[in-house]
Amino acid sequence: MLNWLARPDLAAKAMLVVFCLLCAVLLIEVAAVASGASRNWLLLAEALPMPFFLAAIWSIRRAVLMVGAGAALRSLVSAMLARVGLALLLGGLAMVVAVPTIVWLTTGKGAVLRYDVAAITVGVVGLGLMILARVVAEAEELQAELDEIL
Repeated sequence: MLNWLARPDLAAKAMLVVFCLLCAVLLIEVAAVASGASRNWLLLAEALPMPFFLAAIWSIRRAVLMVGAGAALRSLVSAMLARVGLALLLGGLAMVVAVPTIVWLTTGKGAVLRYDVAAITVGVVGLGLMILARVVAEAEELQAELDEIL
């Protein structure tokens, strides 16, 4: 049923649709607050993690397109893992720490940290991807040295 996901061109198009929808939602929220249609400026604080998650989606999409075009995986994997990992880590931190702190500082209500299992999981996965990116980069360097020797 999900065989179409194995095709990089179709998967990249699906990711682009998700990316565009999320961008549209973000722009609608920002426009509503900027125009005064919504007086709830805290919508902007809640939207703080969105650019990080959009960056992760865009990076994955670019990597899928590069793989579909036949780009060398060796040069792609570690950089892509690091970019996506950093974006997910920062997005998770923004959800757990930055948003509640901003709300608390501006309204005096709520907590400084939010216990959000999904956001914490996303942040930990991002950190894990960054660690894996470093391991993959070191393995790529060792492979390059071995190739030179042989």
